Amino acid sequence: MGEPVIRPALLIATLLLAGSALAGVERDAVPAAPSEDAPRTAADCPRLFGTPAMHQANAQRREKRLYWTEANDRLEIAHATQWKEPMPVTFPGVAVLEVSPTRARLRLDDRFSDLGCAPGEYVVRRDQALGKGNRVVALFRDVMVVEMGRKLTWAGTPGTQPGWRMIWGSPYYFRRPSTGAVTVSKGQRARATRRPRPTPNRRPRRR
Repeated sequence: MGEPVIRPALLIATLLLAGSALAGVERDAVPAAPSEDAPRTAADCPRLFGTPAMHQANAQRREKRLYWTEANDRLEIAHATQWKEPMPVTFPGVAVLEVSPTRARLRLDDRFSDLGCAPGEYVVRRDQALGKGNRVVALFRDVMVVEMGRKLTWAGTPGTQPGWRMIWGSPYYFRRPSTGAVTVSKGQRARATRRPRPTPNRRPRRR
């Protein structure tokens, strides 16, 4: 099967982030032009990459679903969801120039000007958005993992063909049964030993 391609018209429609979350962002504001050697950041295009409040909400969502990521012989994702192996995706108008474990460097063309995003390079980090409902959940060398809705996708630098290892861990907690017996001494009220605290199920271990 070929890579899924998001049509430009559909992509631009999904990139219109909810107006209520954009309070305080002036639609007609034009960001100051950065220096030629400094890429823009998410703050220069909040209608595409989200606002700080959205980034915080994305981080909280990720922390509940993602245990850890690691690059070994394959790219490993340990999670507590129904995620499947990420599928490749193409974002029209977006070129992936470079990806490291801490940031991705993208280039936008002029088709995003209606969103107030000037053409050029942008630095994107984990928990930032890439359109409405799309969240950057992990960054590896040359690969950016984006959760689209409830599915994982990936985009990378040209020629990248990553291998994946998905590791599932239970998100549930189990309570140990109480073994404390009720003890009674002469002249004292009945007293039970303290119940043990809930113990989380074992998470997947790193290698």
